[in-house]
Amino acid sequence: MSIGLDPIVATKLQQFARRRMWLIVARGVCAGLVAFLICVAIVAAMDWYWLLSDKARWGLSLSMYVPVLIVIWTTCLRKLLSRPAEEEIASQVEMSEPQLRENLLSAVELATDDPSALHDSPVFRSLLQGKVAEQMGRIEVPSLLPIRLIAKWLVAAIVVAGVAVCLLTAGDRRFRQLAIRAILPGVNIARVSRIQVEVLQPTPHSLMLAEDETIAVVVEVNGGQVDEVTLETFTEKQGTVQHSMRGRTEKEFAANIHVLNEPVEYRILAGDAVTQRFRIESRPRPRVTAFTKAYEYPAYSQLTSTTVVETHGDLLVLEGTQAQMTLELDQQVSTAELRIDPADSDEITTIPLTPVADSQNGLQWKVAVPIEKAAIYKVHLVSKETGFENIFSPKYEIRPQPDLIPRAGFTDLQESTLLLPPNDIVSLKAMAEDDLPLVRVEQHVSVNGREWIALPLETQPAEGVENDGRHLTAAWQWDLLNHKLKTGDQVMTKLVAHDRKGNTGESIPLRIIVAAADFDPERHTLMQRKLSLHDDLFAFSTLLQEHKATAIETIDRLKKPETTASQASLDRSSLSDMADKQRVQAAQLLTKIAAVAKDMPPGADAHELDLTGRVISRLEKDYANTPNSLLHAMKHTTDPGKLNADLDQLRQIFERTADDAKNVSEHYQNFSAYNFLAALAVELEALLRQQKLVVDSPTQSWDRLLRQETLVINQLKVLEKVIRDERRRLPGYLDGHMNNLLTWSQTQRERLQESTESEDKLEQLKNVSKDFYRQLQERQRMDAVDGGLPGRIMNAWRDLDQRSGSLFLPIDQLAKAIQQENQLTVQATNSPD
Repeated sequence: MSIGLDPIVATKLQQFARRRMWLIVARGVCAGLVAFLICVAIVAAMDWYWLLSDKARWGLSLSMYVPVLIVIWTTCLRKLLSRPAEEEIASQVEMSEPQLRENLLSAVELATDDPSALHDSPVFRSLLQGKVAEQMGRIEVPSLLPIRLIAKWLVAAIVVAGVAVCLLTAGDRRFRQLAIRAILPGVNIARVSRIQVEVLQPTPHSLMLAEDETIAVVVEVNGGQVDEVTLETFTEKQGTVQHSMRGRTEKEFAANIHVLNEPVEYRILAGDAVTQRFRIESRPRPRVTAFTKAYEYPAYSQLTSTTVVETHGDLLVLEGTQAQMTLELDQQVSTAELRIDPADSDEITTIPLTPVADSQNGLQWKVAVPIEKAAIYKVHLVSKETGFENIFSPKYEIRPQPDLIPRAGFTDLQESTLLLPPNDIVSLKAMAEDDLPLVRVEQHVSVNGREWIALPLETQPAEGVENDGRHLTAAWQWDLLNHKLKTGDQVMTKLVAHDRKGNTGESIPLRIIVAAADFDPERHTLMQRKLSLHDDLFAFSTLLQEHKATAIETIDRLKKPETTASQASLDRSSLSDMADKQRVQAAQLLTKIAAVAKDMPPGADAHELDLTGRVISRLEKDYANTPNSLLHAMKHTTDPGKLNADLDQLRQIFERTADDAKNVSEHYQNFSAYNFLAALAVELEALLRQQKLVVDSPTQSWDRLLRQETLVINQLKVLEKVIRDERRRLPGYLDGHMNNLLTWSQTQRERLQESTESEDKLEQLKNVSKDFYRQLQERQRMDAVDGGLPGRIMNAWRDLDQRSGSLFLPIDQLAKAIQQENQLTVQATNSPD
């Protein structure tokens, strides 16, 4: 006897539940399909009618799915999620089949598998289960839940779906575009529009392009007139950028896209047309990131091999070097070669590169390049991945550096021609340098055009330069006595430097004209030093004249009653600063005078420098210090009369210092003029002696005259140089005399040079020599140039001696200073403060 639910009843209930679920699902699918297609139609219509932005389309498409989900939820999902129990299913079956009312539900509720839980008759339960099972066996579940229950939804779905299928399968593809754009707003598809845009370039529209290149986009617009055609680009870094396309014809428009190092998407906007997006992928062209250059220099250079790593491929190295290059690439390549364009040929030479065997990533390639001729080369690469060539590869230079001729020269020489006695010792300094280490440096000497004699020199590395033998210096004493020279001989000397290749470099020759044995090449040194001091004295005088004018203006302002206290303080500070500056300048000038006087021999020159120094010393010690004492006293003086007296004394001091400085400068100029004229007299006398030797000699051969007159020509050059160098320091009244003397010397020198051009002019040279000797005799009276100069010098001595002063004035000034100090002390004692 069974008291559980009969299997027939259980099976029928399960069949009912499954059919109910499938009917609910079918209803939900039909309702959702109808709602979905209607919403798609609405969104597609809006997309067709209005030109929507991408954000608006996304918003509409997402909002389209909301009512669809609501319909599906209400018609299907809500019921499926709440799974009914057996009692609820039995109740629904009883509602569909009236014969089973209360019996089926009772059978389900009274069914149990545990007999111990029964509190009533099991026989009754068994009879009830059998009766219900008999009734359920005769029932067909499809008749209880017929398909007509969802017939309206099925018909609606079939009709709507049929219409949609007809539209989508029709020949007009615009319906499909509208539907796809409505359903999938992110899909890359063009907008359905009246205006039709056809992309003519690039082809294909989506492609791969090399970095940093520009590509033209050309489109054709049909279907009507448009005001503007826009190229819209999208990149990750720049975002959306719009570019106006320029019209090429009425229908064609063009614009350029510059592709950098990231992909670019683009589309065209024209009227109501929006094309799909096309994508341009960006890939770099192959390039060289580093050049490792190993140089093997020619054997003769004795240089060790070097290796450098650089970002450029220029090969600027010694000619004959073998360069082994290893190129580091940024990507794998299928082809790598050097294309060399020689400077002396139009034919391009190609050298293939070979991959480095032990390269793990395949990015290292090597090549050997001989550095023999100048050329330009490019590294030609073809990418293994993209096939791109590095068409914009930079050009690199192959420049063989020739082994240059060594450079050598004398240093610390102002003139290339020297006039020296035959027994002189010449201090010479030399330098030599080359791009490669030097082997040796020599001094070559030739006397009167004879063969060169090589004298080896001891060299040292130049200071501050690495000791690699490329920069050498030498210093030595060259004794002319070793060459047994005579007056009039011409000596040529030069430096010759030798490098490792055997090249020799020569300096500019130094020419020496041998003068008489008593000739002194340093004869003008003291005169020039004495004259150079006039520049400092003149500058000092000019400064004190400026101070005098400023001081007088300032003192006059201090005397005015309306001058404010602050202005008076500033004026006193200005006067004090001028006095301090005068003292400093006087001290510096006195130091220079002492340095020149130290080298002067006893006599008039030393006496003149002593007088000059005494006056400058007094300006420093006495006059320059007195203004500060007066200014200090004026700060504490309230008596107007005493204040004006101090100001008058201050004015006198500035006037006196300016007057003393001016007179010292003028007197010293007269001293210098005397020394200069004396030096010219010595030069003219030496010329006269030399020319007398030439004219009076019984031997008037060409060789002798040429040698002797060459010496005279160089002496005239020395005379002219002295005049040009020192004439600016002379008194103005001597300008005319110096111009005449300079013109005469140049004329005589040019006559002699013209007569010594060739041996054919021997007779002309004899006549010119005699005429020059006669004119020299007339030029010997240099004292006639300025007959009053000795008197002015005597007056200058007396004036400077008086201006240097005696002990009375300093003692008097000291007494006044002590008196002022005592007055200030008394005032300070009586002051109530």
